[in-house]
Amino acid sequence: MLPDSRRHELERQLRDVLRQEVGTPAQWLMTPGVQEGLQQLFLTLSDAVLQPLLETLARWQADPTATPGDAEIKGLLQLVGLAQDRRLMAIEQLSYALHQAISAARQAAPGAPSPADCQQGAEELARLLFLYAAGQQREASPDVLALLQT
Repeated sequence: MLPDSRRHELERQLRDVLRQEVGTPAQWLMTPGVQEGLQQLFLTLSDAVLQPLLETLARWQADPTATPGDAEIKGLLQLVGLAQDRRLMAIEQLSYALHQAISAARQAAPGAPSPADCQQGAEELARLLFLYAAGQQREASPDVLALLQT
């Protein structure tokens, strides 16, 4: 996870690029420097959500009382919104499904996914984000999505 200082530096660089551009705001957003900055900011924010979640889910598998907290649940909803903004439907869909699965599992709802299922969903999310960072967009695994269904 990148420290806040790195995120702030990315935001500052993005603002600097925007100030240098001539044209309309819509044109600014389409320039390569801005697109790269927005992508890097998305990945940084996504990592800030995903890494603590992966750690929490690993603890949860070892200790059933160590359920994910409200921060992790809210982080997933933030990731849903971030993915929606970037039009990354697979990441949005998987983040939402994982949010629903963890919420159900925390409440020990009948038929809720297990902590291991949630861990597998988070690992699939990490894979999709890694591929996106490498310039590829893929669909979430149907098998993983099926595991997360409540």
